Amino acid sequence: MSIVRRFPQTDKLSYDPVSDTAILLGDFIGATPVVGVRKAELSSGAILLNELQAFEEVVINGNCIVKGGVSSPRITIVTSGATPTIILGDIYGPSSEKREAASLLKVQGDGEALIQGTIISDRIEFSGRVTVVGDIFALQELKIEGPALVMGRIMVGSEGSPGRAYISRSTIYQLFATGEVVLGEGVTLISPVAVVKGGRILWRDSSGSEKLFSEAETSSVRVFSFPCLFCPKVRNPLLCEKYLDGECDAFESLRSYDYSSVKEKNMSVLSWMWRASPSIVAQNLLAKRMFTITRSLYNPRVDAGSRKINEIPHTEYPSYIIQEALTRFREAAGTYSEVVKKTLSDLLEDYYKKNYKEYIRCPKCGVPNPVDAKICIYCGEALGGKTA
Repeated sequence: MSIVRRFPQTDKLSYDPVSDTAILLGDFIGATPVVGVRKAELSSGAILLNELQAFEEVVINGNCIVKGGVSSPRITIVTSGATPTIILGDIYGPSSEKREAASLLKVQGDGEALIQGTIISDRIEFSGRVTVVGDIFALQELKIEGPALVMGRIMVGSEGSPGRAYISRSTIYQLFATGEVVLGEGVTLISPVAVVKGGRILWRDSSGSEKLFSEAETSSVRVFSFPCLFCPKVRNPLLCEKYLDGECDAFESLRSYDYSSVKEKNMSVLSWMWRASPSIVAQNLLAKRMFTITRSLYNPRVDAGSRKINEIPHTEYPSYIIQEALTRFREAAGTYSEVVKKTLSDLLEDYYKKNYKEYIRCPKCGVPNPVDAKICIYCGEALGGKTA
């Protein structure tokens, strides 16, 4: 039986018909799908403007660009140097109930990776700098050691198959899991909600010791809110280097008292929704706006010849995505803050007048407060205004 060559042998694409392996060499630029092989590899510098699929394994090396979906039971993205690896499409690992056959996505190396799309795999491991603009579904296990920025929801496990997640040095939008979640140092939630069904949320300290989040004195998850958004000290407050290095404490956070168990539903929840602060309402509105904005950044144009994405050099594109999102967040932040403040002021003033209660206005923000209030319920300023 003769072996049929699936790809033409060129100086930019190497195909081995015996192992059924396609290797896209460093200067490869193509728009034809690379699919239906056992193994596929992109050497450093290759550009593929279409789908990439292999039955056994896909390897994508540093300084590569893929505009299209990537699918294989085992996908490895190896980053290196100052030039990023960019995937503009969904990543899918076929699911298997057998752990030894579980699909695996691994991102590793000393460079940077940007993935714009949804990620689905049985197991997911990030051990380097990664930015994901999209949701992550880890059906069995998730391990993120970062630094990583996930501008989307993370979901781990399923109703019939509980999973396990360990996250540290990472910023994520929200976290939902069935099974068990371990949070380490350097974690940030944009929309501060982590929900676990059928399991617990644990805290792992710097020594590696794990305790229930509510019982650990040092447990802390940063909330990405207005103080962080407008911080002038770092270029990327979403993945704040000062916070990751333990050099900043000027942020709002979830602590041990924000953890609760809902026994009748077998759920554990980490959230600040119970605090009922007006500033929290504004922050939640901002978080929803962030989610909408990041989705609008999908499907960029790629010029393979100049290696530009939306007219931005690909080496600058990951940073551009983050800065563009931050600019839009800041534009929306002032509007949301003013709307919440005005609504709160009107409601409080109406309440005080209808009930013939005296009140004072905060000298800083103008929000009405009870006459005996020591700090403003809106901005926290020490009060000293006059009775209205």
